[in-house]
Amino acid sequence: MVEAKTFAKNVEIRNKNDDLVLEDIFFDMDPGQRIIKVKRGQTDELNVRSVYDIH
Repeated sequence: MVEAKTFAKNVEIRNKNDDLVLEDIFFDMDPGQRIIKVKRGQTDELNVRSVYDIH
């Protein structure tokens, strides 16, 4: 589950080994929670960011 306090543009979820396969790789997200299904890979050490986090 991913949670956002405000609108997030182009959310990306990756794991430490870059072997994570999700049902949706990049998505926009309204405030609240969203469930993303994991197709393959480990969910430990996740990195979640949006385009607004890139400097």
